[in-house]
Amino acid sequence: MVIARGQNRVSNCSHKGPSKGGQRKQTRPFVRFIPCHYGLTCGDKRGFTLLEMLISLFLITVMVGLSSVFFVSRQPSEQLKAGARDIVSSIRQARTLARVSGELKVVSIDIDQKTFGIEGRRSKPLPVDTQITITDPVNGIITRGIYRIEFYPSGLSGIADITLEGHNKKIAIHLDPVVGASVVR
Repeated sequence: MVIARGQNRVSNCSHKGPSKGGQRKQTRPFVRFIPCHYGLTCGDKRGFTLLEMLISLFLITVMVGLSSVFFVSRQPSEQLKAGARDIVSSIRQARTLARVSGELKVVSIDIDQKTFGIEGRRSKPLPVDTQITITDPVNGIITRGIYRIEFYPSGLSGIADITLEGHNKKIAIHLDPVVGASVVR
């Protein structure tokens, strides 16, 4: 307990800064507490009760639990979108490599193993629960085996519609053989 100089005030606080309201005019001759930071007087026993702390922790736990459920439920559909983006990226890369090198490049999609990639390079996996369907104008609907998309040095390519399905989501990739563009729908 410290008595402030020249005043009849007592402080239990180690706070050395000025009080919030500046100097107060003393009207009574008895000892009073000095106002401290945040508008509280030093020596006050204010704080949170155990019940308030438990309620806050409970609410934080509920919010974290609900947000984790939201993110976990979105993860499979995001993996499907990422797989579609990877296939489109490989198709564009094969087309560019064919034009630059002047050689035929082939993208292979293994429907049974759920992998794809440019031949002669490393294959990339698709999500396990993904169903792949390829619609070819000549061969019809293909749901098994290995499908090859050829890219010629002139910029032309094979034509196909690739459909990826999984977790109530369907993504279609359309290949334009003339322009060589791949459109994701």
